[in-house]
Amino acid sequence: EVAIEKVGVLISEVLHNLENEEVLADVKARVATLTNEYPLYPSL
Repeated sequence: EVAIEKVGVLISEVLHNLENEEVLADVKARVATLTNEYPLYPSL
């Protein structure tokens, strides 16, 4: 749930800065990090 909240905040940042490529690149990198930390399908 913590990761979902973080992603929501990141999406909000992008939506408020649609013209800013730096924000988009930063958010993409941070979401990738969160995906690695909290995989959707953890290996069994």
